Amino acid sequence: MFRSLIIGLLIVASLGAAMARAQDPGVFLPFYFIYDDRVVHEGGTTADNHQVVYYESHPAVSETALITREAFIMNIMRARYFSKFTVEPGRSYSVGVALGGDGFGMNPFPYNVTGKGFDKVELTLRSGEGGGLVPPAGTVPLLISKDGGSVKLSWDLATYGPNIQLFLLTGDGTGKFTNTYDTTIPTKPNWGYVTAGGAGLSGEFDWSTRSSGFVYHANQERAIGWPEAYYKALRQEIPSTSYATLLPTAWAVGKINIPLQGTTLNPGKNLASVPFVPNSRSVKDVFGEGTLSPWGRGDLIQYKYMASPAYLTAIYTADSRWKDAANTANEPTFDVDPKFGNWIITTANKTVMVLGNVPLGGENVDIFSGAGLATGGKTLLGQVYPVPVGLAGTSLISDGAANGDLIQYKRSPLEQVYVSAIMSGGDWKNAIDGSPTLDPKIAYLTIPNSYIYVRNAATGFTWRRARPY
Repeated sequence: MFRSLIIGLLIVASLGAAMARAQDPGVFLPFYFIYDDRVVHEGGTTADNHQVVYYESHPAVSETALITREAFIMNIMRARYFSKFTVEPGRSYSVGVALGGDGFGMNPFPYNVTGKGFDKVELTLRSGEGGGLVPPAGTVPLLISKDGGSVKLSWDLATYGPNIQLFLLTGDGTGKFTNTYDTTIPTKPNWGYVTAGGAGLSGEFDWSTRSSGFVYHANQERAIGWPEAYYKALRQEIPSTSYATLLPTAWAVGKINIPLQGTTLNPGKNLASVPFVPNSRSVKDVFGEGTLSPWGRGDLIQYKYMASPAYLTAIYTADSRWKDAANTANEPTFDVDPKFGNWIITTANKTVMVLGNVPLGGENVDIFSGAGLATGGKTLLGQVYPVPVGLAGTSLISDGAANGDLIQYKRSPLEQVYVSAIMSGGDWKNAIDGSPTLDPKIAYLTIPNSYIYVRNAATGFTWRRARPY
Protein backbone atom coordinates (compact mmCIF):
# COMPACT_ATOMS: atom_id res chain seq x y z
CA MET A 1 0.00 0.00 0.00
CA PHE A 2 2.82 2.37 0.85
CA ARG A 3 4.38 1.82 -2.61
CA SER A 4 1.09 2.65 -4.36
CA LEU A 5 0.69 5.82 -2.36
CA ILE A 6 4.18 6.91 -3.36
CA ILE A 7 3.37 6.37 -7.04
CA GLY A 8 0.20 8.39 -6.61
CA LEU A 9 2.18 11.19 -5.11
CA LEU A 10 4.55 11.26 -8.08
CA ILE A 11 1.66 11.88 -10.45
CA VAL A 12 0.02 14.60 -8.41
CA ALA A 13 3.25 16.30 -7.46
CA SER A 14 4.50 16.33 -11.04
CA LEU A 15 1.36 18.15 -12.13
CA GLY A 16 1.80 20.59 -9.28
CA ALA A 17 5.42 21.22 -10.15
CA ALA A 18 4.40 22.09 -13.69
CA MET A 19 1.94 24.65 -12.31
CA ALA A 20 4.63 26.07 -10.05
CA ARG A 21 6.91 26.71 -13.01
CA ALA A 22 4.27 28.96 -14.53
CA GLN A 23 4.40 31.25 -11.50
CA ASP A 24 6.86 33.91 -10.49
CA PRO A 25 10.24 32.10 -10.18
CA GLY A 26 10.60 33.41 -6.62
CA VAL A 27 7.43 31.68 -5.37
CA PHE A 28 7.62 28.03 -4.32
CA LEU A 29 5.03 25.28 -3.99
CA PRO A 30 6.58 22.38 -2.07
CA PHE A 31 4.38 19.33 -1.70
CA TYR A 32 4.26 16.62 0.92
CA PHE A 33 2.35 13.46 1.67
CA ILE A 34 1.89 12.15 5.21
CA TYR A 35 1.59 8.42 5.84
CA ASP A 36 1.95 6.58 9.13
CA ASP A 37 3.26 9.70 10.86
CA ARG A 38 5.99 10.08 8.27
CA VAL A 39 6.23 12.80 5.64
CA VAL A 40 7.41 12.40 2.05
CA HIS A 41 8.39 15.51 0.09
CA GLU A 42 8.38 16.43 -3.57
CA GLY A 43 9.66 19.73 -4.94
CA GLY A 44 8.26 22.75 -6.72
CA THR A 45 10.71 24.88 -8.66
CA THR A 46 13.28 27.64 -8.17
CA ALA A 47 15.34 29.70 -10.55
CA ASP A 48 18.69 29.46 -8.83
CA ASN A 49 19.39 26.20 -7.01
CA HIS A 50 18.27 27.21 -3.56
CA GLN A 51 16.91 24.56 -1.25
CA VAL A 52 13.46 24.20 0.27
CA VAL A 53 13.76 23.42 3.97
CA TYR A 54 11.30 21.96 6.48
CA TYR A 55 12.13 22.23 10.15
CA GLU A 56 10.34 21.90 13.44
CA SER A 57 12.01 24.71 15.38
CA HIS A 58 11.41 28.30 14.46
CA PRO A 59 14.69 29.51 12.89
CA ALA A 60 14.99 32.34 15.41
CA VAL A 61 15.40 29.77 18.19
CA SER A 62 18.67 28.32 16.97
CA GLU A 63 21.06 29.47 14.30
CA THR A 64 22.00 25.85 13.65
CA ALA A 65 18.44 24.66 13.15
CA LEU A 66 19.15 23.65 9.57
CA ILE A 67 21.93 21.23 10.45
CA THR A 68 20.19 19.35 13.23
CA ARG A 69 17.93 16.32 12.96
CA GLU A 70 14.96 18.64 13.20
CA ALA A 71 15.65 19.75 9.66
CA PHE A 72 15.03 18.12 6.31
CA ILE A 73 16.75 19.71 3.31
CA MET A 74 15.89 18.88 -0.30
CA ASN A 75 17.56 20.39 -3.35
CA ILE A 76 14.60 20.71 -5.66
CA MET A 77 16.71 21.40 -8.74
CA ARG A 78 18.19 17.89 -8.78
CA ALA A 79 16.62 14.59 -9.78
CA ARG A 80 13.58 13.60 -7.74
CA TYR A 81 14.08 11.53 -4.67
CA PHE A 82 12.27 10.94 -1.41
CA SER A 83 13.45 11.59 2.10
CA LYS A 84 11.56 11.20 5.35
CA PHE A 85 11.54 12.47 8.89
CA THR A 86 9.15 11.76 11.73
CA VAL A 87 6.32 14.26 12.18
CA GLU A 88 3.47 14.49 14.62
CA PRO A 89 0.03 15.55 13.36
CA GLY A 90 -1.21 18.55 15.30
CA ARG A 91 2.20 20.20 15.54
CA SER A 92 3.38 23.16 13.48
CA TYR A 93 6.34 23.00 11.14
CA SER A 94 8.09 25.94 9.51
CA VAL A 95 9.06 26.04 5.86
CA GLY A 96 11.84 28.11 4.35
CA VAL A 97 14.51 28.53 1.72
CA ALA A 98 18.15 27.79 2.56
CA LEU A 99 20.71 30.31 1.31
CA GLY A 100 23.69 28.04 1.92
CA GLY A 101 25.44 27.00 5.10
CA ASP A 102 22.89 27.55 7.85
CA GLY A 103 21.57 30.86 6.53
CA PHE A 104 17.89 30.85 5.61
CA GLY A 105 14.77 32.76 4.77
CA MET A 106 11.48 31.62 6.22
CA ASN A 107 7.81 31.50 5.44
CA PRO A 108 6.07 34.11 7.64
CA PHE A 109 3.54 31.56 8.88
CA PRO A 110 4.22 28.03 10.20
CA TYR A 111 2.18 25.22 8.71
CA ASN A 112 0.04 23.07 10.98
CA VAL A 113 0.15 19.37 10.17
CA THR A 114 -3.44 18.26 10.59
CA GLY A 115 -3.21 14.59 9.71
CA LYS A 116 -2.40 12.05 7.03
CA GLY A 117 -2.92 12.88 3.36
CA PHE A 118 -1.64 15.05 0.54
CA ASP A 119 -1.16 18.82 0.88
CA LYS A 120 0.95 21.69 -0.36
CA VAL A 121 2.27 24.93 1.09
CA GLU A 122 2.80 28.12 -0.89
CA LEU A 123 5.91 30.01 0.17
CA THR A 124 5.89 33.70 -0.61
CA LEU A 125 9.69 33.87 -0.31
CA ARG A 126 12.11 35.15 -2.90
CA SER A 127 15.46 33.44 -3.16
CA GLY A 128 18.79 35.23 -3.04
CA GLU A 129 20.49 37.47 -0.51
CA GLY A 130 18.63 40.76 -0.14
CA GLY A 131 15.91 39.52 -2.52
CA GLY A 132 12.90 39.99 -0.29
CA LEU A 133 13.33 37.04 2.06
CA VAL A 134 11.43 37.23 5.31
CA PRO A 135 13.91 37.97 8.13
CA PRO A 136 13.95 35.82 11.27
CA ALA A 137 11.24 36.74 13.74
CA GLY A 138 12.04 39.53 16.18
CA THR A 139 14.85 40.96 14.04
CA VAL A 140 15.05 44.14 12.01
CA PRO A 141 16.93 44.03 8.66
CA LEU A 142 19.18 47.04 8.17
CA LEU A 143 20.22 48.78 4.96
CA ILE A 144 23.74 50.18 5.14
CA SER A 145 25.00 53.03 2.98
CA LYS A 146 27.63 55.76 2.99
CA ASP A 147 26.76 59.41 3.57
CA GLY A 148 29.92 61.49 3.30
CA GLY A 149 32.32 59.86 5.74
CA SER A 150 29.54 58.45 7.94
CA VAL A 151 27.67 55.15 7.94
CA LYS A 152 23.92 55.47 7.41
CA LEU A 153 21.75 52.66 8.82
CA SER A 154 18.16 52.55 7.56
CA TRP A 155 15.17 50.30 8.19
CA ASP A 156 11.56 49.93 7.09
CA LEU A 157 9.80 52.56 9.18
CA ALA A 158 6.29 51.36 8.31
CA THR A 159 7.04 47.82 9.48
CA TYR A 160 9.28 48.39 12.50
CA GLY A 161 8.53 51.93 13.66
CA PRO A 162 11.14 54.50 14.76
CA ASN A 163 12.26 52.68 17.90
CA ILE A 164 14.53 49.71 17.24
CA GLN A 165 17.24 48.08 19.32
CA LEU A 166 20.60 48.60 17.62
CA PHE A 167 23.72 46.51 18.30
CA LEU A 168 27.34 47.23 17.36
CA LEU A 169 30.40 44.98 17.06
CA THR A 170 33.80 46.55 16.37
CA GLY A 171 37.26 45.21 15.57
CA ASP A 172 40.83 46.07 14.67
CA GLY A 173 40.42 45.59 10.92
CA THR A 174 41.60 41.97 10.65
CA GLY A 175 38.11 40.41 10.64
CA LYS A 176 36.41 40.15 14.03
CA PHE A 177 32.87 39.35 12.92
CA THR A 178 30.90 36.80 14.95
CA ASN A 179 27.24 35.91 15.27
CA THR A 180 27.70 34.87 18.89
CA TYR A 181 26.28 37.04 21.65
CA ASP A 182 28.23 36.25 24.82
CA THR A 183 28.93 38.82 27.53
CA THR A 184 30.66 36.35 29.86
CA ILE A 185 34.15 36.77 28.32
CA PRO A 186 35.24 40.42 28.59
CA THR A 187 38.24 39.96 26.25
CA LYS A 188 36.16 38.43 23.48
CA PRO A 189 34.66 40.64 20.72
CA ASN A 190 31.01 41.03 21.53
CA TRP A 191 27.90 42.83 20.39
CA GLY A 192 27.19 45.98 22.38
CA TYR A 193 23.77 47.57 22.81
CA VAL A 194 23.62 51.07 21.33
CA THR A 195 21.33 53.40 23.27
CA ALA A 196 19.99 56.66 21.91
CA GLY A 197 21.92 59.58 23.42
CA GLY A 198 24.18 57.31 25.48
CA ALA A 199 27.86 57.66 26.26
CA GLY A 200 30.77 55.53 25.06
CA LEU A 201 30.05 53.70 21.81
CA SER A 202 26.48 54.99 21.86
CA GLY A 203 27.80 58.55 21.75
CA GLU A 204 29.20 57.91 18.25
CA PHE A 205 25.66 57.69 16.83
CA ASP A 206 23.33 60.44 15.69
CA TRP A 207 19.78 59.39 16.52
CA SER A 208 18.09 62.67 15.59
CA THR A 209 16.72 61.19 12.38
CA ARG A 210 15.33 57.92 13.73
CA SER A 211 11.74 59.18 13.37
CA SER A 212 12.47 58.98 9.62
CA GLY A 213 13.81 55.42 9.87
CA PHE A 214 17.59 55.93 9.87
CA VAL A 215 20.52 56.83 12.12
CA TYR A 216 24.15 57.73 11.51
CA HIS A 217 27.39 56.25 12.82
CA ALA A 218 29.48 59.37 12.41
CA ASN A 219 32.95 59.85 10.91
CA GLN A 220 33.74 56.25 10.09
CA GLU A 221 35.80 56.63 6.91
CA ARG A 222 38.63 58.62 8.44
CA ALA A 223 41.37 57.49 10.79
CA ILE A 224 39.18 58.30 13.81
CA GLY A 225 36.62 55.69 12.72
CA TRP A 226 36.63 52.02 13.66
CA PRO A 227 38.77 49.85 11.32
CA GLU A 228 35.75 47.54 11.11
CA ALA A 229 32.20 47.72 12.48
CA TYR A 230 29.13 45.50 12.20
CA TYR A 231 25.50 46.25 12.95
CA LYS A 232 22.37 44.24 13.81
CA ALA A 233 18.94 45.23 15.07
CA LEU A 234 16.02 43.73 16.97
CA ARG A 235 12.45 44.88 17.35
CA GLN A 236 11.80 47.25 20.23
CA GLU A 237 9.64 44.78 22.16
CA ILE A 238 12.31 42.04 22.38
CA PRO A 239 13.45 41.70 26.04
CA SER A 240 17.12 41.53 26.98
CA THR A 241 16.62 37.95 28.14
CA SER A 242 16.14 36.99 24.48
CA TYR A 243 19.25 38.71 23.09
CA ALA A 244 21.44 35.60 23.27
CA THR A 245 18.81 33.63 21.35
CA LEU A 246 17.60 36.12 18.75
CA LEU A 247 20.62 38.30 18.00
CA PRO A 248 22.68 35.44 16.46
CA THR A 249 19.92 34.95 13.86
CA ALA A 250 19.67 38.61 12.83
CA TRP A 251 21.15 39.55 9.48
CA ALA A 252 24.23 41.74 9.84
CA VAL A 253 25.59 44.62 7.81
CA GLY A 254 29.09 45.97 8.16
CA LYS A 255 31.86 48.27 7.06
CA ILE A 256 35.65 48.07 6.93
CA ASN A 257 38.28 50.73 6.30
CA ILE A 258 40.89 49.81 3.72
CA PRO A 259 44.22 51.59 4.32
CA LEU A 260 45.97 52.31 1.02
CA GLN A 261 49.57 53.38 0.49
CA GLY A 262 51.26 55.28 -2.32
CA THR A 263 53.38 58.29 -3.22
CA THR A 264 53.78 60.43 -6.32
CA LEU A 265 57.23 58.99 -6.99
CA ASN A 266 56.29 55.46 -6.01
CA PRO A 267 52.62 54.69 -6.73
CA GLY A 268 51.38 52.03 -4.35
CA LYS A 269 50.03 48.74 -5.76
CA ASN A 270 47.57 47.63 -3.09
CA LEU A 271 45.83 44.24 -3.16
CA ALA A 272 42.41 44.52 -1.52
CA SER A 273 39.01 42.86 -1.50
CA VAL A 274 35.50 43.50 -0.18
CA PRO A 275 34.23 40.94 2.40
CA PHE A 276 30.57 41.90 2.00
CA VAL A 277 27.67 41.52 -0.40
CA PRO A 278 27.26 45.11 -1.66
CA ASN A 279 23.81 46.56 -2.29
CA SER A 280 25.22 47.69 -5.64
CA ARG A 281 28.34 46.24 -7.24
CA SER A 282 29.29 49.24 -9.39
CA VAL A 283 32.75 50.68 -8.79
CA LYS A 284 31.36 54.06 -7.79
CA ASP A 285 28.89 52.59 -5.29
CA VAL A 286 31.35 50.18 -3.67
CA PHE A 287 34.39 52.45 -3.47
CA GLY A 288 32.68 55.85 -3.56
CA GLU A 289 33.26 58.95 -5.62
CA GLY A 290 32.62 62.69 -5.48
CA THR A 291 34.35 65.71 -4.01
CA LEU A 292 34.10 64.39 -0.43
CA SER A 293 35.72 61.04 -1.23
CA PRO A 294 39.42 60.39 -0.46
CA TRP A 295 40.22 59.42 -4.05
CA GLY A 296 42.60 61.46 -6.21
CA ARG A 297 42.90 62.06 -9.92
CA GLY A 298 44.66 59.16 -11.64
CA ASP A 299 43.91 56.53 -8.98
CA LEU A 300 43.22 53.12 -10.56
CA ILE A 301 41.17 50.05 -9.66
CA GLN A 302 41.85 46.89 -11.64
CA TYR A 303 39.82 43.71 -11.97
CA LYS A 304 41.18 40.45 -13.39
CA TYR A 305 38.39 38.52 -15.02
CA MET A 306 40.03 35.53 -16.69
CA ALA A 307 43.15 33.33 -16.81
CA SER A 308 45.28 35.82 -18.71
CA PRO A 309 47.45 38.82 -17.86
CA ALA A 310 44.60 41.13 -18.95
CA TYR A 311 42.88 43.50 -16.54
CA LEU A 312 39.87 45.78 -16.77
CA THR A 313 40.74 49.17 -15.28
CA ALA A 314 38.75 52.07 -13.84
CA ILE A 315 40.39 55.49 -13.43
CA TYR A 316 39.45 58.36 -11.13
CA THR A 317 39.09 61.48 -13.24
CA ALA A 318 39.48 65.22 -12.64
CA ASP A 319 35.72 65.60 -12.18
CA SER A 320 35.80 63.15 -9.24
CA ARG A 321 34.22 60.24 -11.08
CA TRP A 322 35.24 56.65 -11.85
CA LYS A 323 35.48 56.03 -15.59
CA ASP A 324 36.76 53.35 -17.95
CA ALA A 325 40.52 53.89 -18.21
CA ALA A 326 40.47 52.86 -21.89
CA ASN A 327 37.82 55.46 -22.72
CA THR A 328 37.01 58.03 -20.04
CA ALA A 329 33.76 58.92 -21.79
CA ASN A 330 32.39 55.59 -20.58
CA GLU A 331 31.54 54.06 -17.23
CA PRO A 332 33.86 51.31 -15.88
CA THR A 333 33.43 48.05 -17.76
CA PHE A 334 33.35 45.81 -14.67
CA ASP A 335 31.51 45.46 -11.38
CA VAL A 336 33.10 44.62 -8.04
CA ASP A 337 32.87 40.90 -7.26
CA PRO A 338 33.59 39.98 -3.59
CA LYS A 339 34.87 36.56 -4.69
CA PHE A 340 37.86 38.27 -6.30
CA GLY A 341 40.35 40.93 -5.30
CA ASN A 342 41.39 44.16 -6.95
CA TRP A 343 44.62 45.99 -7.57
CA ILE A 344 44.21 49.54 -6.26
CA ILE A 345 46.94 51.89 -7.45
CA THR A 346 47.26 55.29 -5.78
CA THR A 347 49.80 58.09 -5.43
CA ALA A 348 48.88 59.10 -1.87
CA ASN A 349 48.13 57.39 1.43
CA LYS A 350 44.40 57.24 2.15
CA THR A 351 41.69 55.27 3.90
CA VAL A 352 38.64 54.07 1.96
CA MET A 353 35.48 52.72 3.57
CA VAL A 354 33.57 49.84 1.94
CA LEU A 355 30.38 48.37 3.29
CA GLY A 356 27.57 45.91 2.61
CA ASN A 357 25.71 42.87 3.87
CA VAL A 358 27.60 40.21 5.83
CA PRO A 359 27.32 37.07 3.63
CA LEU A 360 24.71 34.54 4.70
CA GLY A 361 25.81 31.50 2.77
CA GLY A 362 28.60 29.63 1.02
CA GLU A 363 30.38 30.81 -2.10
CA ASN A 364 31.94 29.06 -5.10
CA VAL A 365 35.14 30.71 -6.35
CA ASP A 366 36.61 29.88 -9.75
CA ILE A 367 40.38 29.28 -9.68
CA PHE A 368 41.63 30.07 -13.18
CA SER A 369 43.74 27.61 -15.15
CA GLY A 370 47.37 28.18 -16.08
CA ALA A 371 50.86 26.81 -15.99
CA GLY A 372 52.57 29.10 -13.53
CA LEU A 373 53.66 32.69 -13.88
CA ALA A 374 54.57 32.47 -17.57
CA THR A 375 51.01 32.15 -18.87
CA GLY A 376 49.32 34.41 -16.33
CA GLY A 377 47.26 31.69 -14.67
CA LYS A 378 46.53 33.91 -11.69
CA THR A 379 43.40 34.44 -9.63
CA LEU A 380 43.09 37.40 -7.29
CA LEU A 381 41.26 35.82 -4.37
CA GLY A 382 38.78 37.91 -2.44
CA GLN A 383 38.48 37.33 1.28
CA VAL A 384 34.66 36.94 0.86
CA TYR A 385 33.95 36.77 4.64
CA PRO A 386 34.90 39.30 7.37
CA VAL A 387 36.87 36.76 9.42
CA PRO A 388 40.44 35.40 9.14
CA VAL A 389 40.76 31.96 7.57
CA GLY A 390 43.70 29.62 8.21
CA LEU A 391 45.16 28.55 4.87
CA ALA A 392 45.74 24.98 6.04
CA GLY A 393 42.14 24.70 7.16
CA THR A 394 40.57 25.71 3.85
CA SER A 395 39.10 23.24 1.37
CA LEU A 396 41.52 24.31 -1.37
CA ILE A 397 43.41 21.02 -1.22
CA SER A 398 40.34 18.79 -1.35
CA ASP A 399 38.73 20.97 -4.02
CA GLY A 400 41.61 20.72 -6.46
CA ALA A 401 44.87 22.44 -5.46
CA ALA A 402 47.78 20.77 -7.26
CA ASN A 403 51.47 20.38 -6.49
CA GLY A 404 53.30 23.52 -7.55
CA ASP A 405 50.34 25.85 -6.99
CA LEU A 406 51.25 29.04 -5.14
CA ILE A 407 49.39 31.49 -2.92
CA GLN A 408 51.08 34.86 -2.66
CA TYR A 409 50.70 37.91 -0.43
CA LYS A 410 52.24 41.28 -1.36
CA ARG A 411 54.20 42.32 1.70
CA SER A 412 54.01 46.07 1.00
CA PRO A 413 52.18 48.15 -1.62
CA LEU A 414 55.43 50.08 -2.11
CA GLU A 415 57.62 47.03 -2.75
CA GLN A 416 57.61 44.19 -5.25
CA VAL A 417 58.16 41.59 -2.53
CA TYR A 418 55.81 38.62 -2.05
CA VAL A 419 55.35 36.04 0.67
CA SER A 420 54.39 32.66 -0.80
CA ALA A 421 53.08 29.24 0.17
CA ILE A 422 53.48 26.34 -2.22
CA MET A 423 51.39 23.20 -2.56
CA SER A 424 53.72 20.23 -2.12
CA GLY A 425 53.02 16.63 -1.18
CA GLY A 426 49.43 17.34 -0.21
CA ASP A 427 50.18 20.28 2.11
CA TRP A 428 50.86 24.00 1.99
CA LYS A 429 54.54 24.68 2.69
CA ASN A 430 56.87 27.64 2.87
CA ALA A 431 57.83 28.40 -0.73
CA ILE A 432 61.34 29.50 0.28
CA ASP A 433 62.61 26.54 2.30
CA GLY A 434 59.87 23.92 1.86
CA SER A 435 59.22 23.75 5.59
CA PRO A 436 55.71 23.37 7.03
CA THR A 437 56.12 26.69 8.87
CA LEU A 438 54.30 29.35 6.85
CA ASP A 439 54.96 33.06 7.08
CA PRO A 440 52.24 34.58 9.34
CA LYS A 441 51.21 36.85 6.46
CA ILE A 442 50.14 33.84 4.41
CA ALA A 443 49.24 31.33 7.14
CA TYR A 444 46.01 33.27 7.79
CA LEU A 445 44.02 34.98 5.06
CA THR A 446 42.67 38.21 6.53
CA ILE A 447 40.63 41.24 5.52
CA PRO A 448 40.89 43.56 3.72
CA ASN A 449 43.59 41.76 1.74
CA SER A 450 43.50 39.92 -1.53
CA TYR A 451 45.79 36.99 -2.30
CA ILE A 452 47.18 35.78 -5.61
CA TYR A 453 46.55 32.15 -6.49
CA VAL A 454 49.05 30.99 -9.13
CA ARG A 455 47.78 27.84 -10.78
CA ASN A 456 50.43 25.36 -11.96
CA ALA A 457 48.04 23.09 -13.85
CA ALA A 458 46.42 23.41 -17.26
CA THR A 459 42.93 23.18 -15.77
CA GLY A 460 41.21 25.29 -13.16
CA PHE A 461 38.91 24.21 -10.34
CA THR A 462 36.17 25.52 -8.08
CA TRP A 463 36.97 26.47 -4.50
CA ARG A 464 33.80 25.69 -2.54
CA ARG A 465 33.97 28.13 0.35
CA ALA A 466 31.79 27.35 3.36
CA ARG A 467 30.56 30.15 5.58
CA PRO A 468 33.04 30.22 8.50
CA TYR A 469 30.75 31.65 11.20
